[in-house]
Amino acid sequence: MVNTLIPLRRIDEMLDGFFRPRSVAPLTSNGQNVEYLPRADILEGEKDFLIRIDLPGVARDNLDINLEDQTLSIKAEREIPAPEGYQSRRRELPAKQVFGRTFNLGREIDPDRIGAKLEHGVLTITLPKSDVALPRRIDVQ
Repeated sequence: MVNTLIPLRRIDEMLDGFFRPRSVAPLTSNGQNVEYLPRADILEGEKDFLIRIDLPGVARDNLDINLEDQTLSIKAEREIPAPEGYQSRRRELPAKQVFGRTFNLGREIDPDRIGAKLEHGVLTITLPKSDVALPRRIDVQ
């Protein structure tokens, strides 16, 4: 009799790991210095791209978005202190979390018109396509 539970369990573990947020830096023994790789949705429209990233609990002041050459870098931090009068007895996440993500944009993005909005814990970055990248209709003479 073939035991099919072991392969199915391995598949479940692989899928579970795939959908769980990944960290790009190892968790230290004191629970500090962890950089998480937030999940991102990338959507393409006719005239632009959208990148949507979940950053719950991140304030605008703790968000840094930079464009250098054709690399878009996003860094964010959030702190989750214990409420006044309480002490932490157990933490599954560090009190300070750092999020980081980079994207190579290519030359089809117009860097002067990039916009960003943080609303309800979701960062939305609008990447307009350059005029060269937009489809054009060519009239036949």
